[in-house]
Amino acid sequence: MPAPHQKNKIHPADQKNLLIFAICFGIVYLLFDYFVLQPHMQKVDQYHNQTVQIKAERAANFREPEFYPRQEVVTKSSRATFESESLHGSINLKGAVLDDITLKNYYETLEKTDPVSVMSPEKAEFPRYAEFGWLASNNINADLPNGDSIWRVKSKTKDMLTLVWQSPNGLVFERDIVGTGNFLLRVTQRIINQSSQNVTLFPYSLITEHGLPNKLINRWIIHEGPIGFINGKLQERHYSDMPETPIEKIDSTTGWIGFTEQYWLAAILPEQETEKTFRYAYVTPKDPKADKGIYQVDVMGAARTIPAGGTTEYTTTLFAGAKEFKTLQDYSKSLNINNLDSAIDFGWFWFLTKPFFKVLVMINGVVGYFAVTMLLFALILRIAIFPLANTSYRSFAKLRIISPRIMELKETYKDDKTGLQRALMDLYKKEKVNPAAGCLPMLIQIPIFFSLFKVLNIAIEMRHAPGFFWINDLSEPDPTSLFNLFGLLPYDVPQFLMIGAWPCIMVITLLIQKSMNPPPTDPVIRDMFRFMPYFMGFIMSGFAAGLIIYWTFSNMLSALQQYTIMRMMGVDVKFFQGWFGREVQQNMPDAKKLGFSDDMANLKTGKDIIDEKNILPEDEPKEISAPKPKKKKKKK
Repeated sequence: MPAPHQKNKIHPADQKNLLIFAICFGIVYLLFDYFVLQPHMQKVDQYHNQTVQIKAERAANFREPEFYPRQEVVTKSSRATFESESLHGSINLKGAVLDDITLKNYYETLEKTDPVSVMSPEKAEFPRYAEFGWLASNNINADLPNGDSIWRVKSKTKDMLTLVWQSPNGLVFERDIVGTGNFLLRVTQRIINQSSQNVTLFPYSLITEHGLPNKLINRWIIHEGPIGFINGKLQERHYSDMPETPIEKIDSTTGWIGFTEQYWLAAILPEQETEKTFRYAYVTPKDPKADKGIYQVDVMGAARTIPAGGTTEYTTTLFAGAKEFKTLQDYSKSLNINNLDSAIDFGWFWFLTKPFFKVLVMINGVVGYFAVTMLLFALILRIAIFPLANTSYRSFAKLRIISPRIMELKETYKDDKTGLQRALMDLYKKEKVNPAAGCLPMLIQIPIFFSLFKVLNIAIEMRHAPGFFWINDLSEPDPTSLFNLFGLLPYDVPQFLMIGAWPCIMVITLLIQKSMNPPPTDPVIRDMFRFMPYFMGFIMSGFAAGLIIYWTFSNMLSALQQYTIMRMMGVDVKFFQGWFGREVQQNMPDAKKLGFSDDMANLKTGKDIIDEKNILPEDEPKEISAPKPKKKKKKK
């Protein structure tokens, strides 16, 4: 029998298991941090410290980039401009490089002064450009256009720009650039063979990046870098891993390849159903003092033989724009490009993330205000998982009611583990309690909320969308800080202390949730639960304000949901137990409403196990009477 002062403590065996679990968890985390996280962060930091420009590969040529403002670089070169409904830009006539593409409806800041640049020329801060051309089978490109070839404008209309370059051996190269649809450019390469010999060439397309993007998120929640869908499989490559595998080739008849960011995509969509080779490539800096490598994705098509006097064409589509879900899905169908929408990082739980994303986009199409869309989605999701939450709570409530019986059995069979297991199974069977029934609904809810967290990180609809009150951009952290009284005091605070008003409100909702239940009896777990809301508020203060607003509203709905379920179980819910001198109550549910037998119901309605075992509450010490001396028997 447990001592009176130990009746609410965790069983010694459970304490031991909890301690072993905590130690093992700490060891695993330290090993993971030392061998995985720290090396990964060191690699990423190495690429972030980009102060020296190096020679870059473009086709087979290296150039020496320098660092200038983007617009200054664009205006210094001879160019031909183009425009479509969603983007505009220009082509450098030296090499016919597509290195200037900006978006019409997306801007870098809320002031809408600088449009988002998807392509930028060499010598700019972050060069990214696309090239198209031909390669000879013998790798001799002397009579083919290269990076130094000067193209001229053959014709220009509202819808199409045509460039031309002629080689000394009688080959005429033409290139049509047409803006089609949203964020698309169709590039048709044409060769007119005016020589007296047959020519065999390979068409190629490539996108090259110098170093890393300026606004690299660098979080595990979002993939950034080389990406493709090749051979029916999503192919993702990380910037930090590419130096270890500088060249990787994949042969396939279908697929696409490109570079992805949080909201933007630059991708090559080649002709499908023909043989081609996709390639991920990394060029190590030749200068050992430089640390800005070259990342490249390219596609080389099958050989084309152009007879003397003949003509051949090869068409490639370039996507350069925003990762709008519906736009990508439409292009997958119209262009017969498999899984172009996989450029949006739906993650491991794509079977949940994708439907959530669709519902969110659908609601936003009706509401038109993304902040309200998030709240409506949170309400729908809470209603949908209400049966799971109810099942989970009922199961834990049943276990809580029979816990005195379990403790009694553990004391009775403390030296007989087999007998204890048999007695526990009989108890569970008699009272119709499934110990695992409470965990399964909780496990199901974990991927649901992780998927939602993923959706809100990848939804471009949240970018530059206004929030509530002082939030002007849901995709940015809350700009206020607790440590200057949310802007009332005239000084700035360090970045790590930027804990805004919305994170503080979220902490309050977490505290309200926690206050609905009595604190754990074990002091270690009680202290952990006590500081958890503040820890969560500090960690999430750097996340997007939209995430914090959603989580705050979700916590409020969760508290309302828990209150409803507890009232259904006959619990007299008291908020802020143990706060401000309020009495801590056990919030014990009604056993009869949970379907327990009369014996168990009576046990928890007054004639409980404390009376049966003559155990008094902790604040009423039991008087221990001295044992009566045994009477000695008289010897005959």
